[in-house]
Formats: sequence, C-alpha cells, structure tokens
Amino acid sequence: MSAIGSRVPITPLPARGILPPRATGATYDSHFTRSPLEEVHALIRVWNQSAFERRKLKVTLQIKLGDIMNRIGYQLIVDSL
Repeated sequence: MSAIGSRVPITPLPARGILPPRATGATYDSHFTRSPLEEVHALIRVWNQSAFERRKLKVTLQIKLGDIMNRIGYQLIVDSL
C-alpha cells in the first residue's frame, strides 16, 4: 500500500499539558501583534523611507472624527516634495 493513494484517516494525537491547544503560541505571539492602525503606520513608514529617495513623496495618515462619537475616518495624504 502506498502513502500517496492511502485513504486512511489521519487522527491527531491528543494534546497534553495544562494549556489548551490554541494557547500554546498565543502568549508568545501576543507581544508581536499589532492593531490595524499600527500596521498602516508601519506600511506608511516603509513607503516614506523608500519613496522619499526615489519620488520625493511623503505620505501621512490623518484620523478624522465624525459627528457621531463611534465614527472615525482615516485619510491618506500624499505630499510632493
């Protein structure tokens, strides 16, 4: 019997230990997770570092609060230098 055409179902081994299976890497990874706004700021920072030298452009992010307290908008502003 070959492993390529095998139809034997694969069952995972039971998890052992005190932590649930999903929490094994969550503690470590939580230190490196970023919010969507932090991700946008990081992308803008990379863009500004490369685009400033080539195209003389600068991108900034403005946060605009709406009339309703729950509503927040964002604007990307591109300046030509």
